[in-house]
Amino acid sequence: MGTNVDSILKHHLEGNGVLLSNGKFNNQTGNVTYPQIGTFNRNDFTDFPFATGLVLTTGNVSVAAGPNNSGAASSSVGNHYTESDLSPYSGGYSLTSCASLEFDFIAMADTFAVNYIFASEEYCEYVGASFVDPVAFILTGIDVTYATTTKNVAVIPGSVTASDPNGIPVGINTVNHGNHSGGKAPWTNPSNSEYFICNTNNTDGVQYDGYTVALSAGAPIFGCQSYHIKIAVCNCYDMALDSGIFLEEGSFHSPGLELEYSWESELGGDTLVQGSYEQVELALRSERPFLTGSTSIAINAEGDAVLGGDYALINPNGDSMTQVDNIFFFQPGDTLEELQVVMLPTIGFDDSSQVKSAQLIVVVQGCDGFPAQIESFQKRDTVVVYFRLADPEPEPDPDPEPDPDTTGIAHLDLDTQWLVYPNPAGDYVTVDLNGFSEEVYDITLVDISGKILRVIKPTENPMRIELTGLPSGTYGILVNTPKGHTTRFFVKK
Repeated sequence: MGTNVDSILKHHLEGNGVLLSNGKFNNQTGNVTYPQIGTFNRNDFTDFPFATGLVLTTGNVSVAAGPNNSGAASSSVGNHYTESDLSPYSGGYSLTSCASLEFDFIAMADTFAVNYIFASEEYCEYVGASFVDPVAFILTGIDVTYATTTKNVAVIPGSVTASDPNGIPVGINTVNHGNHSGGKAPWTNPSNSEYFICNTNNTDGVQYDGYTVALSAGAPIFGCQSYHIKIAVCNCYDMALDSGIFLEEGSFHSPGLELEYSWESELGGDTLVQGSYEQVELALRSERPFLTGSTSIAINAEGDAVLGGDYALINPNGDSMTQVDNIFFFQPGDTLEELQVVMLPTIGFDDSSQVKSAQLIVVVQGCDGFPAQIESFQKRDTVVVYFRLADPEPEPDPDPEPDPDTTGIAHLDLDTQWLVYPNPAGDYVTVDLNGFSEEVYDITLVDISGKILRVIKPTENPMRIELTGLPSGTYGILVNTPKGHTTRFFVKK
């Protein structure tokens, strides 16, 4: 291929949430000179599961391209590189013409995966033979029992069980629709045939007579720790009948954090109106809990709206998510956190037409506290929130038409009518929840930074909350209900 191995990994295999490094092909670093590794593009053959990616073969990669016009395609590359890690899958026969791609990786979360397809000209005549070409993805590192282990993670889906922790390796004898020497039925003794595709003669796409469906190899690991993996395929016994591995472009990945924004404002967008008591919510989700390391979310505030004076960032789940100076931390085990942007009653406007804005630059840093190169696990996004005065109330209709659906009692949005008084407050504040039609889980007192000061289970209504000992300033009351959180702010004198 004539390209540096690490460059191949970076541009064709590395996906989200991982760093790949120290690559070797057939134990060779630097530029690859073997013709057994290359890139592929399915072009118009849309039946093939992967559009682009890397391909490793026991022969020249040029043979991999379709159509399938040969039942026994071979292209001896004249090398006898062998791979001892695949010996357990060789049936005791010698291995040759191996294609072996290996590298170190660090994953952001507690699992990783890579998508692949195994293909071979050994199909289907040699199904059941003892010298078929083996394939393996050998992972080395600390497993979740804290033991250093080496295992093959290219296994049949669902085959890893308590009684068989290693699973069933993918291969010609474990994924097939049986043996049909000479292409004639009946096919005998199929094995995991739901994962097999028979590639008939003259089929466009790839040359190989059979290949697996798109499979995924992976395992539970420790996030932010270094692991080693070797992806290899070999000819067994002889150098005839090529086999190969197709790796989907950018599919070596580890789940990370996703940022989501949900607008819950009066305008249904990103603008908060004074007196609306609504908020913009930022949802931060992790697909998997982190086993090691923490992930920080830094909120850098810009714009003419002043954080702490015009608006606040509130973490309603602050009992699990650590916050220091507008830097929030996912701790190991956290999977979902929420931040709320809320307008403060202390916000000021120069005139009724002024609109203030807050530009919140969200910087997510995975594997926080690990070496400097882990800064690659960084995601940046910008959320802009606007604040304005409410529109003037319209003049009442002096002669309104009666509403046929009412009984003379005005319909109110009860969830917005709960009260916090007096405001400003002294040594206590009263919370009146009469506007709620659903259960109230708890009431939370927070300071202007969103730090939780007290969580109270409502036992009566109205409820008096003591403020003795708290310094003067702005505080918030969060009410937690099945529909979510809602917030009121007040000033303590």
